[in-house]
Amino acid sequence: MDNNTMMMLGAVIAIIVVVVVFAIYFMTRKKQQPQPGPQQGFPQPGLQPAPQPAYAQQPSPQPQPQPAPQPAYTPEPQMAPQPTPQPAYTPLPQPDPQPAYTPQPQPALQPAAAPDMTEPRAVHPPPRLVVGGPETAPQPSAQLATTMAPPRSPVVSAPTPQPAPTPQPTYTPQPQPTPQPAYTPQPPAAAAPYAAMPAPAPFPTPGPAPAPGPMPGPAAGVEMRHFTKKIILIGDGGVGKTTLIRKFVYDMFDDKYIQTIGTKVSKKKVVFGDLNTDCNLMVWDVQGQRNDPLLTRYFAGAEGALFICDVTRQQTLENLPEWINDFHTACGKVPIILLANKADLVDQAQFGEADVKALAQRYNANGYTTSARSGANVEKSFNDLARLIVL
Repeated sequence: MDNNTMMMLGAVIAIIVVVVVFAIYFMTRKKQQPQPGPQQGFPQPGLQPAPQPAYAQQPSPQPQPQPAPQPAYTPEPQMAPQPTPQPAYTPLPQPDPQPAYTPQPQPALQPAAAPDMTEPRAVHPPPRLVVGGPETAPQPSAQLATTMAPPRSPVVSAPTPQPAPTPQPTYTPQPQPTPQPAYTPQPPAAAAPYAAMPAPAPFPTPGPAPAPGPMPGPAAGVEMRHFTKKIILIGDGGVGKTTLIRKFVYDMFDDKYIQTIGTKVSKKKVVFGDLNTDCNLMVWDVQGQRNDPLLTRYFAGAEGALFICDVTRQQTLENLPEWINDFHTACGKVPIILLANKADLVDQAQFGEADVKALAQRYNANGYTTSARSGANVEKSFNDLARLIVL
């Protein structure tokens, strides 16, 4: 415990001791007082008050020894850690550079000299080992000598001559290929402007279209094939796409211009008896605005297209390549046919049938002039496209 706690504890003990002493004192004093008689407060005759004992002073309590004050705690100063000295870096000695390897020239191989085979070589028999001292070899008996074959002279075979070493061809370094120049992309050639077309030849006055004959029926005993195909009519606004569809599907004509909003779908069944096939054509009429964001969605799934231009407007023919490129990007290389509509307006024509056919040949396609009013080439155009699709 610290000094303050010890002092407070000593003070509390002293107070308790003083209270106990005073309590004992008052209790003793009360017991020593006399009890009054019947006439309390008046002395009885002949009676003397009992002497009061002298007050005995109680010894005062001894003071408790106070604990010696403890010195205040003083923290010892911490020694700062000394950094361990790092050894100085000593670079390792570098090995001496080895001299470059220089191949030593090889001496030319000299052919070995052939031994002289003309001089006979003496053949010496191996010496005999005689135990017990030198003695002469036993001579064969006369009878044995007559039966023994005369000694044969040793046959010495001539050594096989070694072939001369084949001379090695001298190394000839191969010529290094000539480095190719870096590829430099060429800028794309500027598109040639659309050539001015000569004055169109006058159209013959179209007469009424002949009524289409009955389609040949299927061959006997052969099952018909059924198809459903989607085709699209594409071109600038006002070229007559809607009137061509009305003429083909309903055999009707109306010269009022009806602007197509979005798209419209019509259906017409075409029968090819020679192919034992019938095809339901789903004819889509889309608006003639190339900036329509939904235009590529209308193209999706189409398996053929009719591209329409107006003979009375040169610009509609010049815009067809852009329409064709957009269509091929969305649908791929599918059958197409180019049509120059309003061929009945001969006096207002700005180009002729030859111009449409020339443009169609660039895409390996057919080109016709049509008239929704007279029906010229309308049925033929749709039937040819359907035949190209089902083939």
